[in-house]
Amino acid sequence: MSDQDRPEDAIEVFGSAIERFGDREEPEVQALVAGAFYNRGATLAALGRAEEALRDYNELIERFGERQDLAFEQEVAKALVGKGATLGELGSLEESLEFYQIVLDRFGKREEPELRGKVAYALYNAGAALGTLGRAEESLECYEALISGFEGNEEPEVQGLLLDALYNLGVTLGSLGDSEEALEVYDDLIERVGESTEPELQLIIAESLYNRGVLLSRLDQPQEALTSYDELIGRFDRSEAPELQETLVEALFYRGVTLISLGRSDEALAAFDGVIERFGDQEDPVLLELVAKALVHKGGELGERGRTEEALGTFETVTRRFAGREEPEIREQVAKAYENQAVCHLMAVSAAGEPSEARAAAFEKADELLNQIPRWTGEALERVYGYACLLALRGDHDQALASLEDCLEAGTVPIEHVLEDPDWDGLRSSPEFSALTRRFADG
Repeated sequence: MSDQDRPEDAIEVFGSAIERFGDREEPEVQALVAGAFYNRGATLAALGRAEEALRDYNELIERFGERQDLAFEQEVAKALVGKGATLGELGSLEESLEFYQIVLDRFGKREEPELRGKVAYALYNAGAALGTLGRAEESLECYEALISGFEGNEEPEVQGLLLDALYNLGVTLGSLGDSEEALEVYDDLIERVGESTEPELQLIIAESLYNRGVLLSRLDQPQEALTSYDELIGRFDRSEAPELQETLVEALFYRGVTLISLGRSDEALAAFDGVIERFGDQEDPVLLELVAKALVHKGGELGERGRTEEALGTFETVTRRFAGREEPEIREQVAKAYENQAVCHLMAVSAAGEPSEARAAAFEKADELLNQIPRWTGEALERVYGYACLLALRGDHDQALASLEDCLEAGTVPIEHVLEDPDWDGLRSSPEFSALTRRFADG
C-alpha cells in the first residue's frame, strides 16, 4: 500500500500496529512501533492535519528519545525533523529551529548513513527558516555547513538537498549584496546539473540562469545579463512544463528590458511583443502581471521613440484589458498605464509656448487620466510624479513643488530623473526648486 495513494488507509494501518504492538517489549517490535508513529505523523502532516501529526511526533520522541539503538535513533531524528517542519508550516519558525538544533547537537557528528540524511535535512530546513525570519547571515552558515559537510555524499536524497542548498545560498548572497559570490555559486550549480532532463533539476537551472541575469544587470553588465537570459530561453523555450513557465516569461520580459539598456530598441519591442502574444491568454496572475509589464514597457519605449499614438494605444490596452483585476501587482501596472498616458499628452505640450486651446485640452485630459490612479493604488494623487509634472507645466508652481517633494520623499521618482526632466525647465531658476532638488541629491 502506498501512503500517498491511500493515505487514510495507511493511517489506519499504522494506528492498528501501534495499538496492537505498542506494549510489547521486544526491541525489534518497539522499533517497528516507533516507525509506525513516525509514518502516521508524516502521513497526517502531508494531509495538512498538523496538530495530529505533532501528537505522533511528540509521542515517538517521548517514548523512544533516550534509546541508544540506531534503529530507534533514526526514527527519533526523523520525528524531530518532522516536528520542526510541521511547526514551520504552522508559522512557528522560532520553535521549529529548536528541534533542528536538537538534531544537530545530538547527531551532527555521527557517521551512520541512517542519521546523516536527517542531519542534512535539519541544516537545510534551519537555513530556510532563518532566511524566512530575515536572519540571512545565520541562514548562510547553515547552507555552507550543509555543502561543506556533505560534499561527495552519494545518497540521492542528500544530493538533492545539496543542490537546493547551493541555490538558496546564491539567493541569500544576492540578497545581501554579495553579487560576485552569488554568481560563482550559480555558475557552480549550472555546471553541476549540466544537461539534466529531470524536471526539478531543470527548474533549478532555469532559476539559476535567471537570477544570474538579474545579478549581472545589477553589476551593470547588460551584455552578460542578456547572454544568461538567452541561454535560459534557448534551453527551455519549447518546454511545456508548468513549473518553468513563470521563470521563462520573466527571462523573456527582462531580456526586453536589457535590450533597451543596450540601445537595441527594435529587438526590445519584439521581445515585449513575444511575451504579450505568447502569454496574453493565460489566467495565471503571475504570468498576467508580466504581460501587463511588457505592455507598459512597450508603450514607454514607443513613447521614447516619438511614436506617441502607438504608445497611447498600448497603454489603453492595459487599462481596458485589466480593468477588472484585483491583484495588487496588476493594478499597479494599470496605474502606470494611466500615468504614462497622461505623460504622452503632456509631452505633446511641454515644449509649447503660450497656452492654447490644444494645450488646455491636453492638460485636461492628463488631469482626467491621473485622477484614475488613486483608485488603483490607494496612493495619494500628490505622490504621483506625473501629477507633479502636470502642475509644473500648468504653471501651478507652489503645488507642483509640494507634490514633487511628496514624490521624492515617497521614493516614487529618483532625483536623477527630476534633474533631467524637461517638464521642470520652467522652475529650474527657482530658488525653491534648487533647494528641494539639492536636498535630495545630497541624500
